[in-house]
Formats: sequence, structure tokens, C-alpha cells
Amino acid sequence: FPLSYPGTPAPPRDELGPAAAPGPRAATSLIQDDLVQLGLESVQVVIVPTGEQRRLVVSVENRRYTLNEFDAVAAVLPVAARHVGGDVEEVAVRLQRRGLTTAEVRCPLDAYRQWARGETSAREFAAQVRVQALPASVRHEVSTSPTEVANRPWLHSDVMISPYLFTEVGTEEATLVTGWLLQPQVSVPLARGLQADARWKYPVSGALVRGRQKRLYTDEALLSYALQPVRGCLVQVLGGRFSDHSFQEWDGFGAELAAPLGRDGLAHVLVARLDNDELGKVTYAIADYWHQIPRWEVQIRALGGQFLFEDNGWGLDLIRYLGEVQLAAGYRRTGADALAELRASLPLGPRRQPRPPASVRLRLADSFDYRARSILGDRNYVTLAQRVAKELSVTPNLVDAFFNRDRFSSGFFMIYLERSR
Repeated sequence: FPLSYPGTPAPPRDELGPAAAPGPRAATSLIQDDLVQLGLESVQVVIVPTGEQRRLVVSVENRRYTLNEFDAVAAVLPVAARHVGGDVEEVAVRLQRRGLTTAEVRCPLDAYRQWARGETSAREFAAQVRVQALPASVRHEVSTSPTEVANRPWLHSDVMISPYLFTEVGTEEATLVTGWLLQPQVSVPLARGLQADARWKYPVSGALVRGRQKRLYTDEALLSYALQPVRGCLVQVLGGRFSDHSFQEWDGFGAELAAPLGRDGLAHVLVARLDNDELGKVTYAIADYWHQIPRWEVQIRALGGQFLFEDNGWGLDLIRYLGEVQLAAGYRRTGADALAELRASLPLGPRRQPRPPASVRLRLADSFDYRARSILGDRNYVTLAQRVAKELSVTPNLVDAFFNRDRFSSGFFMIYLERSR
């Protein structure tokens, strides 16, 4: 598995402008055509006057570069630099998800050209880059040479597959018991903010799935709608079958909220009302706070509330990145018991999908995710380990899908630049 970012080749010097750049209307059309050819969606390009300067604003929806949203920025910048002249001083790349703008990466064009030519370091370039989550909207009424939105993503379906490893560690039954499953899933954007997702599990081998019938089990089936009710806040409402990464069935509805706090923080809340065959009606309500420490490629997550099996408590996670590999250790304390978790997320698919989004695209899932849990005490029973501090799985959730795993910050962009050469 790749443990660092791949090299990002600099464009040829003669393609970085601005010597033979076309006029504004031709430039915006050329940029849009090139980005659509790269497989980006909902592409719109405008030039906005800002005082005595002019800014190129490129809006894209990215489902081609699926491991890191900054890969889409790296694809847009050389195209912009190739086609605009010296009268445009700044470029802003606005990243979208389901028609909602999630982040903006803005930099002076000359600073990008100098970095691409190797004349400045990544740190010097990054000092002039601004990354903002949930930016203000662009005033199109004062823009010049705007293009229409091209290559809408609606009904461009992804059919994905990945392996899934289910384990019991250090219980009264065994030191380590495993079960391997195949995990197909499908994702279909339907309209602005609206998306359908489903995931199944198929038992393959291992003691934990040996007695199960060889058929597809519906692990998750959700219809979700995302919106931005006020600036600086995203909300997602969901309904259908939720997952807890086991064979339990949780049907109901929920709502999710995420809002950036300051430069390095993100507040997140997930509340759901669910129906379980064993427990009946249950309420799930967890609030968490994510804090970035980009220079160490670390995130800290603090959480608390009522978990799936109605045990109340709190927890703390330490998350470390090695490129696109994510390693995490967690502690949970509830009224039922104390528990430790180890998690790993490893890239499974390529950084750039081999095919642009189309009517139906078959591909590997982005990552292989594994989680091990153990009670911290002398009563690590199977039933207890599976129920303590159990969290609800939501695909796609706001933190991962809309905020790039909470990596929208100038600090994480600088780390990305330093590792991309």
C-alpha cells in the first residue's frame, strides 16, 4: 500500500502561461473543456473582478480523484495556469459534493507558476495558499465570461467492491477469531444534495461466518439529503437501514450536522431514532469534536453521548496519517465498561479512478477498513465487546465525504505539497 503521496509532475514550462493566453471567454471555455476531459463533474469557470484585480474561479465536483480532494486541486491548477493571461492574478478552486461547495483553495497564479517551475519550495508556495471550508458563494452577477455548468453527476452510479474482515479479539471463546466477507456497494447521486447508497455483505470464510447462509445481507441502505441551511454549517438528513459493522439491523432516520470551528477544529453531531429487532425503539445521539495538528499529520477526536445499545459515555481517538493510510487508537468509557479500539484504513483503489464517472462505473472501493475492539478488564465477553460504545456507520458521512476526512486546512495542504514532489 502507498505510504506517501505520489509525485505530482510539473507541467511543461511553455504550458504555464501567460505569454500566448487567449481572451477571457475563450480561456474559460478551454479550461472547462480540459477539466471535463479529466473526468471532473459540475465544472463551471468564471472570472470575477476583485477591486483592481481579477480572480479565476473554477468550481468542480470531484469523483475521479477519490482518495484525497487535494488531488483535484492539483489537477485544476496547471489547466488554469495554461490558459489564462497575466491580467488574472489569482485562482480559486472550489470543491463541491452533491452540488454543495465544501471548500475553496485560493492562491496567486504567479506563486503557483513559480512552484511548478521549481523556482520556489512547497513551503514558500503554501504560505500564499488559503484553504477555507464552506466558503462564501461567488457573486456571478459581477463575473465576466461565465460558463454554464458542464457534466452534471446526477445518476452517474458507482458500483464498488471491497473485502471486509470481522474479528473477535481476546474474548472468552478465543484469542483471535476471524470472518472474511465481500462487501459490494452502490452509490447514486440523484439531484442536488440527494443521494442513494446501499451496501451488502457476503460471507466467504472464517469461523465467525461459517454458519451463515451464503447470500447477500443488506448491511446499509440509505437515502440522504445534504444542505447548507446557514453559512458555515452543513446538515444531512438520512433514512433507511443503518449499519453498526455487524449483522444487526437498525432501521430508522437520523440527522447529521458538521461545522468548522476556527482554523483547525470541526464540530459534528449525529442523532438517529432507530428500530432494532432485539431492543425495539432506541435513540442514538453522539457529538464529537475533531482537532487537527497538521505538522504531525495527527487528528484528535473527542466524543460523547448515547451509543447504539443505549450506554452513555465518552471517548477519545488519536488518528495518525501516513499519506493516505489512516491509523487510529481509541478509548471508550461508558456505564457498561471501558473499551479500547484499534483501527486502520488502507488505500484499496488508485488515487485516480481508471474511468471517469459514467452511467455505471465498476471499481474497487477507496479503502480497506479494519477495526479491533477489546474490553479493558477481566470480563471480555463476546456479547459485551460487541455492545459497549457501539457507533453507527453512515455512508457517506459529512466528515469523510464532505470535509475530506477533516483535512481541509492550509496546514494539511502544505503537507500535501511537500510530499507530492
